[in-house]
Amino acid sequence: MRGETIDKELLKDLFTTAIEGGINYWADVTAYKHSINDWFATIETEDVTEDAREDEWCSLRIDEKTILKGIKLFAKETDFDRENKNIHPDSDHANLSRICVQLVNPYGPVTELDFFDYDCLDADAVVQMGLFGEVIYG
Repeated sequence: MRGETIDKELLKDLFTTAIEGGINYWADVTAYKHSINDWFATIETEDVTEDAREDEWCSLRIDEKTILKGIKLFAKETDFDRENKNIHPDSDHANLSRICVQLVNPYGPVTELDFFDYDCLDADAVVQMGLFGEVIYG
């Protein structure tokens, strides 16, 4: 499956973009390591679980597994028509969802990856999907 061979550099780039500019409005970065083969961040954020008390905070870790999980969830959750390669136009993250579907596409080579264009909002959304299973903020 193509999802298992996603370019590690792309995962790291999404991580860096999210940490250095995407998630700052909902999380405080408390630890950040960015080296060639070892990268992660620890964040503090409002606890969004159902049983959390008001103003309760939690500590979460963002790493390669988080980014990969976010990509896979975007690909899985999207309203995607594989035959026509279209995503429902009302999707909040239509372009990101389309790219994520292609990243985990088990049906052959992906030609648009060379043109994968994302910004800090896309990277933020991937992190949120990886941490929470949905985009909560923004």
